[in-house]
Amino acid sequence: MIKTLHICPNCESHLVHPLEWQDVIERGYNFWEIHLRCPNCEWEDENLYTQEEAEIFDQELDHGTDELVRGLKQLTLHNMEEEIARFSKALQTNALLPIDF
Repeated sequence: MIKTLHICPNCESHLVHPLEWQDVIERGYNFWEIHLRCPNCEWEDENLYTQEEAEIFDQELDHGTDELVRGLKQLTLHNMEEEIARFSKALQTNALLPIDF
């Protein structure tokens, strides 16, 4: 049975991430020794996982990274729009002085 490593077995958070991982050969088979941590409940575990489990986990981490980048871009755009609105209002009300630059 394939484990979903990104889901915490303690609190069911989908934010489990690796602290460390390394390739291990045991009894002629390749495994990944992965030290996992959940930021919600502080659960930690270190265990051996198959190549397939590690690949699925890596895909989930990539998906999470993509979500974070999308959120960052949205936040950056929102902040820039607010900054432009404040600057525009300051220009319209002559609230800017040469010393502001």
